[in-house]
Amino acid sequence: MNLDHQKVYITVNPAETRKKALLFIEEKLFEEWGLQFGEPVTIMAGCRSVPVLVQPFPSSQPTLKLSYDMNQILSLPVFPIQSPSHTMRMKGQLK
Repeated sequence: MNLDHQKVYITVNPAETRKKALLFIEEKLFEEWGLQFGEPVTIMAGCRSVPVLVQPFPSSQPTLKLSYDMNQILSLPVFPIQSPSHTMRMKGQLK
């Protein structure tokens, strides 16, 4: 599978009462990766990593949400997102 052109959107919602960053990934990618709701995924940036969980996100768009409550800021350059059997490169800043 060619992952170079698949999209991941990283957003931060400042209106949230808790500090929460959201990663939006097209639902078809989760189907291709074989990920299930509640399954852990790790985002790796060099020697640092952030654990996240796959969660449904109510939207008219076919997207799912990876969320993680963080106590620190993690600035990420182009980096891979890893599931047990797949790696994907994406750009963004997770706060």
